[in-house]
Amino acid sequence: MKGLVAPPVSKYSNIHAHIWIEQGRICLNQSFHNSHLLEGSELPVQVLTDHKNLEYFSTSQSLNECQIRWANFLADYNFQIIYRPGAQNKKADILSRQYDLVPLEGGVENQVLLKPELFISSITPDQEINNLIGEAIYEDDCLKEILHKLQNKNKVVDWELKEGLLWCQGKIFVPKDETIRNLILESRHNMLAAGHPGQARTLELVSRNYYWPSMKRFVNSYVPVGLLKPLQIPECPWEDIAYNMIVGLPVSEGFDAILTVIDQFSKMVHFIPTQSTVSAIDIANLFVTYVWKLHSLPKSTVSDRGPTFNAKFICHLYKRLDIKPTYSTAYHPQTDGQTERIQREAKIFIQEGKEEYKVEQILDSKWKVRSKARKLWYIVKWKGYNKGSNSWEPVDNMGNAKEAIEEFHKEHPKAVGA
Repeated sequence: MKGLVAPPVSKYSNIHAHIWIEQGRICLNQSFHNSHLLEGSELPVQVLTDHKNLEYFSTSQSLNECQIRWANFLADYNFQIIYRPGAQNKKADILSRQYDLVPLEGGVENQVLLKPELFISSITPDQEINNLIGEAIYEDDCLKEILHKLQNKNKVVDWELKEGLLWCQGKIFVPKDETIRNLILESRHNMLAAGHPGQARTLELVSRNYYWPSMKRFVNSYVPVGLLKPLQIPECPWEDIAYNMIVGLPVSEGFDAILTVIDQFSKMVHFIPTQSTVSAIDIANLFVTYVWKLHSLPKSTVSDRGPTFNAKFICHLYKRLDIKPTYSTAYHPQTDGQTERIQREAKIFIQEGKEEYKVEQILDSKWKVRSKARKLWYIVKWKGYNKGSNSWEPVDNMGNAKEAIEEFHKEHPKAVGA
């Protein structure tokens, strides 16, 4: 009836659902409890509900004890149950909702967090390339027949014309335009984000979106396979050198590492004893003491990357002395194979106890005075090396060359030190 509101039925909530399973009938029964004005009505009272299962309540049913009590109570009322979907039963739906949970209207404004003017450009490199492709497909004579059929709504197997582009098997077809194809390769190979991948990886990146005949051959010709430019042959000895470190050796006279320096022209090698904990400054001093004093400064050097050889001090020293450093990756014999091979031979020398150098002949002798003390020095010709490798050595370092010293003094009895 108009003006009457059904009392709350919260006591029949889900908490009691395990007792009163048929909640729809509970609500029907409760709605008549406080509606005494409906009792004995001549005209049937229409009960609108979105619970369709209540319709069969007015039919013949096998009732349990609880339902029998409901039937006795509802027998005093003349009513008709009419099903109405919830979307059409809005009034009852509104009354059954908790008012404080209804979202408030107003106070909400649509707002764009990132406005368009905050973006410098929304055009990607692929969009620019696709625009060029869309213009170039109409200039390719090989595509005219396919384009003509597709424009006339005729189907062509594996081909499709959409978004202004020609698609072949789900990929954008690139016409015979070398400029466009180079732009695609640049975006997949040259850009910093691409990381300069190899041939296979570049082909895989390109073929994700694009296709053209002989694409693999084009990619392979664009991306170098590597190992195409070996080191140039030097013009003279000790102009270009390579150096590396042998570490992890047994300690001998305080040394546990060897600095290997090799001339790329003559293949002459210096094995310089040092320590694995050597610093960049120490290596620079060793380089000057054992290489520079004998052979002057090289024009270029080759070394593998590492915290020792690539130190800031060494780089600064190279810059000051106008030396051009060339770095290679560790265990990469394609560029630094000479030092890698020499190191293997050096380890054999160490295991067998062989000498680094063998004296071929003593050429001369002299006294050197330092701090009021004099020391005998000999100029030595080393076996297996050219004349430019002759060096002055103190007699203290000539313990293994006693026979050569005796032979020298026999031939030159008036020489210093006889």
